[in-house]
Amino acid sequence: MRRLSIRSLGAALALLLAVAARSQADPVNWQYNATPGAPSVFSDNGADVDSRVAFSNEGEVQRTGDSFITASNLTTFSLQAFGTKAQFTGRAFTFTVALRDGWDLVNPNGLATGILTFHGHIDGQVWKTGSQLTYTITDPTQEITVGDHVYHVEFDDGARRINGPDAQRQTSIDGSVTIRDVDGGNGGGPHDSPEPGTAVLAGFGLVGLVGMGYRRWKAAR
Repeated sequence: MRRLSIRSLGAALALLLAVAARSQADPVNWQYNATPGAPSVFSDNGADVDSRVAFSNEGEVQRTGDSFITASNLTTFSLQAFGTKAQFTGRAFTFTVALRDGWDLVNPNGLATGILTFHGHIDGQVWKTGSQLTYTITDPTQEITVGDHVYHVEFDDGARRINGPDAQRQTSIDGSVTIRDVDGGNGGGPHDSPEPGTAVLAGFGLVGLVGMGYRRWKAAR
């Protein structure tokens, strides 16, 4: 009976160490492509084709696990003088985010793909050397199931400033993506399981129990 107990403890130790080895799940490889609904949004004055906010398409971008994403970089243009600023009043824009479960830059459409559409508007003024523009996304939080994973996409929910034509850096529409398995596990990081340090400490405890049981068994013999 003691020998069986020792074997049982050994089996439990092996199982615990295996669980510890698997406690960090492999993160998900995925990629995305954010595409603007239109390349530019123009001012309220339809005749003013120079005053606009241009949206970039960054192409296919690969990521691993939970990550930040850039939906677009915004560039402003205007020939208006300071005293005749171009006005933007609720100028609508859209962009889509295609989420692909896996990596394939050669044939991305061959991957399981889900597409989310985001809506927003631009408000404020722009002129040749500056701007008082903001963009607001009206549906900033969305999620979709793609393949075996649920992708949760989130952008800022408030008004964000857009840099003017004289700025040295563009304004980017940045968000975050968190991933979980369809069955509820965390696809972007560790699954719900013992922390490695906790599992290892427990393993050392079992080693001690096995050793103690063996010594008692040997003494009884």
